[in-house]
Amino acid sequence: PLPAHLNLNKTDSATLVRLKGIGSILAHKIVAQRKALGGFINHNQLLEIYKFPDTTFAYLKDKLFINPSEIRKININTATEAELAIHPYIGEKMAKNIVLLRSGFKNYENISQLRQVPLMNEEKYRKIAVYCTIQ
Repeated sequence: PLPAHLNLNKTDSATLVRLKGIGSILAHKIVAQRKALGGFINHNQLLEIYKFPDTTFAYLKDKLFINPSEIRKININTATEAELAIHPYIGEKMAKNIVLLRSGFKNYENISQLRQVPLMNEEKYRKIAVYCTIQ
């Protein structure tokens, strides 16, 4: 039997398919999104997956827990433009701007300096900042 609660950032696709509403394709999409992001920080990120069913989401919220300390962070002072660009919330244009601003600062001293990046708005900042570190 499955445990009552599964860790969304650790559970493999073979276990995910055993949950109601998740087939092999959706399990693969969940694992791929988790890898691309560096881990989930909240359940609503599941809804960013293409064609994620609302009914499945409602069921999973109670079955899957998230430990935000398990996410993989990107060092914005050492990451290359290409490394930044592959993150789903950053992309090529934002990555280029993050690196350009970094060269102006010499290095970021705190994550909040990302707010000064061209094209960065508050919503994007909130999504990106949790995945960034300066050390």
